[in-house]
Amino acid sequence: MSDSAQNLSDLAFNSSYNPLDSFITFTSIYGDNTAVKFSVLQDMVDVNTNEAIVYGTRCGASVLTQIIMWMISKNRRTPVFIINQVSLTLILIHSALYFKYLLSGFGSVVYGLTAFPQLIKPGDLRAFAAANIVMVLLVASIEASLIFQVKVIFTGDNMKRVGLILTIICTCMGLATVTMYFITAVKSIVSLYRDMSGSSTVLYNVSLIMLASSIHFMALILVVKLFLAVRSRRFLGLKQFDSFHILLIISCQTLLVPSLLFIIAYSFPSSK
Repeated sequence: MSDSAQNLSDLAFNSSYNPLDSFITFTSIYGDNTAVKFSVLQDMVDVNTNEAIVYGTRCGASVLTQIIMWMISKNRRTPVFIINQVSLTLILIHSALYFKYLLSGFGSVVYGLTAFPQLIKPGDLRAFAAANIVMVLLVASIEASLIFQVKVIFTGDNMKRVGLILTIICTCMGLATVTMYFITAVKSIVSLYRDMSGSSTVLYNVSLIMLASSIHFMALILVVKLFLAVRSRRFLGLKQFDSFHILLIISCQTLLVPSLLFIIAYSFPSSK
């Protein structure tokens, strides 16, 4: 038997042994004997990989959507077209900043394990701050788009009073959501520059819940108004939308599906 075979650990031949349960010991900000399981290390790598895939898909989808909108839009000076283009551009900028984050000291496995602040460069802090501010602007543009659509769908019909009330409610919800995101962003940036710690998860969770609630509420209004429009067309004897057209309008002209995904995603643990 060769020397390499004699030096093999007995665990190599143990089928019930899980290498992910082994510990790795290293020097971190907490001391010389910091120990962590290989499973934790693997989870960190998996999270970064998944986030890179998600943000890459997000970036590609926004580019394709911009191209399609420019191809099919006859009037490119309408407020909805401009607001949606701004939103898609902000998605691209935010995705680019997040790519910078993943490739910075913050996104490195070494910093995740050791927490040594020497790994964080001034450019990493600026990219983190910029990503938070762009996120606030993105939320503001999304809220503005939905509020404008709610206002438009009640223009010129016999439900102007109801439309005005709903528009005011939507505007208040949108302003509250943007304000909460702004507060969360500012506190996160301040705390990071002070001691490299993250912001309170409570503020982030409240912001996320408010965003999901406002999107769901306004998307629901758009869907209900679509239902009323379909019913009115039937009474007036106009050409009816088929099921595919209705499904397409609900999916593409409202954010009902994304708002449902918000709720589903929030129900999962943060690691998922």
